[in-house]
Amino acid sequence: MGEQGRVAEFFDALEGKLAKRKGELSEVTATFQFRVGDDPRWLTLSRGEARAGKGEAPSPDCVVTVTEEAFLDLLDGKLSPTSALFAGKIRVAGNFGLAMHLGSLVRK
Repeated sequence: MGEQGRVAEFFDALEGKLAKRKGELSEVTATFQFRVGDDPRWLTLSRGEARAGKGEAPSPDCVVTVTEEAFLDLLDGKLSPTSALFAGKIRVAGNFGLAMHLGSLVRK
């Protein structure tokens, strides 16, 4: 599967993955915009519910911009989020604390 296919697969499965963790999400209310290569995706967390989709979110609280290669390295554990930030491989705009919290949720 190509890089774009793996990215799409991750985001397509994200809503279901997070649905199993409602308790951990109950305190988080936020909309995230992901710009991974040329494939914009969004994720909204609200009252323990997760919804995800393609395209641009109208008012994201946090925007994460990353190349496909760096994103896959993050997923595979070859690159840590901290290293990616310091190396300029990932950019976060908006609420940085939300980005750090999201990282811990999606890696589990």
